[in-house]
Parts: sequence; C-alpha cells; structure tokens
Amino acid sequence: MHKKYKQWKVLLSHPLVITFVGVASYFALLIGLNILTKLLYVGLSALVTLKHQGISPEMMENAPSVGRQLWTYLLQTSPLQPAPLLGAYMRFFPLAVLLIWLLLVPKKLYQMRIAYRNLNKGTKGVARWTTFKEMLKQYPIVALNEEEYEGESGIPVLHFNLAPVWYSLWKFQGFSLPFCSNGYVFIDRNKTNAWVDAGSQSGKTEMYTYPTLDLIMRAKIKDSVIITDLKGNMIKNTKAEFERFGYDVWCLNLVKPEYSMGYNPLELIKKAYWEGDYDTAQLLCNTFTYSLFHNENSHADPMWEEASIALVNALILAVCFICKEKDEPEKVTMYTVSVMLSELGQDPDENGMTSLDAFFSDLEPTNPAKLQFATIQFSQGITRSGIYTGTMAKLKNFTFDSIGRLTAKSSFAFEQLVYGEKPVALFIVYPDYDDSNYALISTFLTQMNYVLAKCATLSRESKLPRKVKSVMEEVANFPAVPGLERHMNVGLERGMIYYLITQSMVQLDKNYGKEGARALINACGNKIYIMGDGEDDAKYFCNMLGETTVISTSRHGDPLSMDKSYGESEESRELLKEEELRLLKPGEWIVYRTKMRRDLKGNGVEPWPIRACEADGTKMLHRYEYLMPRFDHPMTFEELHGEPSPHAYLCMEELIIDFKIDTVDIEDTGVYTKDPQPKDAYNEIEDLREVEEVEYIHGTREETLPQEEVSTMIEQLEPIHDTFTLLTKIFSDDQLTLMRAIVQRSVEEDQYDHFISLDTVEEVENWLIYFDIPEVQELFYSMVER
Repeated sequence: MHKKYKQWKVLLSHPLVITFVGVASYFALLIGLNILTKLLYVGLSALVTLKHQGISPEMMENAPSVGRQLWTYLLQTSPLQPAPLLGAYMRFFPLAVLLIWLLLVPKKLYQMRIAYRNLNKGTKGVARWTTFKEMLKQYPIVALNEEEYEGESGIPVLHFNLAPVWYSLWKFQGFSLPFCSNGYVFIDRNKTNAWVDAGSQSGKTEMYTYPTLDLIMRAKIKDSVIITDLKGNMIKNTKAEFERFGYDVWCLNLVKPEYSMGYNPLELIKKAYWEGDYDTAQLLCNTFTYSLFHNENSHADPMWEEASIALVNALILAVCFICKEKDEPEKVTMYTVSVMLSELGQDPDENGMTSLDAFFSDLEPTNPAKLQFATIQFSQGITRSGIYTGTMAKLKNFTFDSIGRLTAKSSFAFEQLVYGEKPVALFIVYPDYDDSNYALISTFLTQMNYVLAKCATLSRESKLPRKVKSVMEEVANFPAVPGLERHMNVGLERGMIYYLITQSMVQLDKNYGKEGARALINACGNKIYIMGDGEDDAKYFCNMLGETTVISTSRHGDPLSMDKSYGESEESRELLKEEELRLLKPGEWIVYRTKMRRDLKGNGVEPWPIRACEADGTKMLHRYEYLMPRFDHPMTFEELHGEPSPHAYLCMEELIIDFKIDTVDIEDTGVYTKDPQPKDAYNEIEDLREVEEVEYIHGTREETLPQEEVSTMIEQLEPIHDTFTLLTKIFSDDQLTLMRAIVQRSVEEDQYDHFISLDTVEEVENWLIYFDIPEVQELFYSMVER
C-alpha cells in the first residue's frame, strides 16, 4: 500500500507558529537591546565615578563590584524597560526597536513560511477519503447487538469499536446507544440503490448480505425484503430470526419445489382476462414471454424469438378463453399451455396444417388469441416446424411434474409485501447445479415490480405504504429481469430499493449487455467494491475514485556523500491504484457514493468515498464475528419447511383442457367443440383430424367409373419425383459432426436441437437463411455446389 509522505515541517509554516516566532523575536530583540542599554548605563556610570574620584588602590580592589552593580540593576528593573541613557527620549526606545525588527525579521518570517509550507495545492487532483469526523455528521449509528433500533433500516457503510474509556467520554457528550462489545456501524438510510462488486470467496455474503438482513429485521420501521438465495443457506440461517422480529417468511424453492410456495406466472394474466381487461392481459403475456425467450447475447435472427413470443402469447390467451368459457380458472397454467402446444402442434398434414391451426382458425377474428397467432400463420413448412420446436424446447420444463405443480396455483399475492399485516421476507431459493428453471426467477421479479409499481401509482401518495427492498445476490446468474433499469430509477421515490450483488462486471455485461449493465450500475448511488473477479472491476473503481495530489521528493548528490540536495514537487496519483484495490484485506471495502447530498442536520456535504480499513480500526465484520449463533442453523429443506406444500399432491390430469378438432383440410380448417368427451391426459392424443374423402376427378363419391377408364387415367399421370436430398448423400459423417459442433456453440440450445433434427439439404438451406454462421455456410455451400 502507498504510504503518504508526512510533511512534519509544514507545522513550521502554520500562521500561529509564524506569529509566535515574530512576536517572540520582537521581544527578544527588545530585551536584548534593553540589556545592552543597561550595560552601557552601568559602565558609563562607573567611568563617571572613576573620573571624579581618580584611580586609587581602593578603586582597583572594588572594580569587580561593577559587575555586581549591573546584575543588581538588571534584577531591580523590568527587562522591557531600557536604561535612561537619553532621559525622556528613552520612551521612544520600543518604537526604535520595532523599526529595527521590521528591517530584519519580516523577510525572514516570509522565507520561513515559503520554505516550510505545504506544496500540495490539489493542482493534480483533489480526491480524498471521508474522515471519521465527517462520518459522525452524515450517518446514523447502530449498535451491533440483538435488539431493535429506532428508525428505518439501511445498509452498513463503516464499522468501528469503542473502548470503555472512549465510550464513557462519548456518553458524557450525549451518545445514547448502549455499550456494545461488537462495536457499532454507520448505516445509510437514503433511498438509493446499491451495487456490490465482489468476487467468489471475497466474503460478500458474510460481510454484506447477512449484516444487511440483520439491519433490516432489527429496525423498528420494518421493510419487506426479497432475497435471491443461491443454494438456500440464507433462509436456513435467518428464518428463525426474521420470525422473531415479526416477519412472515415465504420461500419460492426451485431446489425442492414440493416444499415451495405456489407461484403461477399466469396469475396476473388470468386476473386481467377474467376482469375483461384484455389489453392488460396481452401486455402481461408479452412481458412474461419476453422474459422466457429473450436473450441479449443471441446472434440468431430476431424472427425466431418474436415468433415464439407470439405463439406462446396466443396459447396463453387461448387457454384463458377456453377456461373462462368453461368457468375453470384453475386450469390456466403453463403446464396446460405446454401440453396444448405439444398435443395440437404435432403431426402436420400434407398441407402443413396441424390441429393447432384448426383451433385458432375457428376463433372469432377479433379474439386476442387469434390475433397473436396471426404471426405464426404467415410462416410455412420448415419455418413453422422450427418455431414449434424452439418454443417447445423452452416450455418443456413446465411439463415436469414438480414444476408443473409449483406453477399451477399461486399461494402468495405480491400485494402482501406492502399491504399485509406483517412485513414479508421472501426468499427465492435456486440451485447452482441446474439453471433450467432460472427463467422463473426473472419472471417472478418482473411481475413483482409490475404489481408494486402499479400499487404505488394508484395510491394517494404515489408511493408504497411499506418499502420493499430487493437483495439480489448473484443477480447475473439468472436471466435478465426486463425493465429492471427503469424500476431502479423510478422506483426509489415509490419505496422500491434494489441491492445488486455480482461477482464481476463481465457477468452483468453478459446478462444485460454492456450498455444495459452500465445503466444498472449507474442507477446505484452506493457502489461497494470488495474484490471483483474481473479485470475491468478494479480499473472501473480506480477511475471512479479519481486522482489526488501527492508530494514527491527527490534527492541528489554523490552516493557516498552526506552532502545531499533535496527537492519536492507535486505529482498526481490515483486515490487507490488498481493493484492496491486487488490487495484489500478481509473486512476492507471501498464505498463510492454519489447520492449522499446532505448530513443529519440537512447541511450539504461533499460525498467523498469511504474506506473501511483494518489499519484505521474501521474494517467491516463478518457474520462469524458477531452474528453467531443467531445466523447459524444448518438443516435440510425438509426440516426447514416441515410438511410439503399442498400443491405437491396435485393431480396433473386435472389441469388438462378437453377439446376436439373435427376436421383439417383445404376447405375446412376445423371446428372447436366446447363440450368434448373426456380423455386421459397422460396418454397420447389420438388423431384429432378426420380427413374426408377426396372427390374423384370429373365426378363425385357416388359415381363409379369403368375399370378401363380408371386404368387409362393412371397411365396418364406423371410420376412424382422426390425433390429432397438427404444430407448423408452429400456430406460425410465427419463433415456433419463438424457442422453440428459449430452450430452448437453459435446458437441457443433449442435452435441447436432443431438443427440436428434436419435431415435434408433443403431444410438446412432454409435454416441458414435465418442464422448467420459463416463457417457453416462456407462448408455447406462448398459441398452442395460440387
């Protein structure tokens, strides 16, 4: 770490020191000249006596008495009083001394001021750290004990300890908090978001998340809190404490879905549809499906994504339509939607039509579901097959029994976060070994933001009656939350506060895109650096902290000579260099704050960054240092939740919609029957299309042609040639393997699954129209042209 060059000599240039030296030099000169006048006075008096009395042996014996006379005279008179050499004129003697002082001393004082003053004028940068004295004026202090504290919650900023002696002194000066052996922490209660940049094993959960949860639960003005909990350790360790402080604890558990609360992502859509608000239902549909299918980093043609979104929108609205007609709202689930696509979207006829086409074609032209399906109707053949395949690949997880049951019914309403009798602590538990259901997390958060923003907008004060804080640990590990940037900027005044915790900026860039990630970071008024994993993290904070001016010294002269010349000059330096940021010790962090505008008394402040430092006694504490055993409860999910949730016993067959398509042909695309016969939901849907007999040429079904005529017509028919070329006829196994490997690393999993299902050259050629993969295109066309 850089050690600042201490300029102790600067004390010599202090105005008080200069003043003291000036005054002392004047009186020293005055006293010295007074002594001189007195010496002259005593000496002249002795000479006068000698002149009148003459020189005698007795006089020589008494000569030493002159010195004693001078000493006696000095003791008997004031040191500031001169001898009366000139009689009455001696009263001007101090003025004469002052004139002499002015001629000799001020120049020396100026030279002293110039020689020793601080050269650091901030010309190369003015960045500095916030002082402890400034912290006392700007932030409230909370004791790190087990009791509630007054006011609202906040995030920890800086920790400090008080020895008993210092505590007694503070207590005497009005410090009201009880003595705490764990120390105290400054907290930021401002309505501002926070971003914590901390790499793996840097202590972000132990040093930031757990202390923040402790501060949230112990505040007397309680906020609801949403926590994304990778692996589920946090809910195990804090559930009991949250309940002790009056919280309702809920858990969306993707690790053990049978113990999770119920969450139907179509609940809001269903509610709007049942109320007849079809515009809102379609909007919510689009928001939900966008979070399912949108990938910021995808290089595929947007058509595939947009088509899948439109298809699922149509299916959801169709399920709502059917269930509302039959008064079966409990069947509006993603399991139902997935099964509908799986059963009706397969087995196209010779015209490429499926039972799904028949179903939608029978709806009224103004039906919202049919309007959404219009996008699919414009596609044909291989393209439509690709859309169905890619869409089903995304929906397949909803067909798993565990997820199907979890998403069948909602047991929690988002309004409980702000209108419930108790504050809510809601944990979203998800595994680190399987990301197939991560889309549910972003969907849940998106819908939560929508409901909370709507509640605030419709309220009289345009804000939530209870703040909701989202502690989004590993926010870059699950799919991007649509509109998060907007909610982070607009939601602050509404009472929606977000704490984003990431391992690196690169993670956030990958999930939200570079511009989107920067927008999220810029929306955070507190940026906390613990130890980011990425190369750019330290560089980013280094630049944000800014530069300061330091005094650089130089020494010149022969190496073995003691006669050296020294020089000083101003140099610019980062407040903390990149390599210094990477060397932070456990418990140390940097807080870059931009939204701190006023102190506790309302006075404006300069928001200099804050540094928690072990050397200064301000390092942050980890969970194991003060939160044990309160936050230490190892257990299984079975022990945590007790009995499985009610949806764990749900029969999936009850979620299936019964329907029947009468016909699918060129003339008639089908009729939807509202009162079908029941069927087994777990068996394959039987062929729902009855192909009617085709009329004979130049006749009807009732007409019978002579055998000779039929034979003649058959002979006249031209043979039908297969125009498709199998890939195996042109490409070797190695070439096909190479193409598939390139495609696998270039597109998403669902599109790759569709690609490997293609068997003909024509299908691959059509697929390559929508995907720009130069390596595959070059190999493919080079072989085809041969």
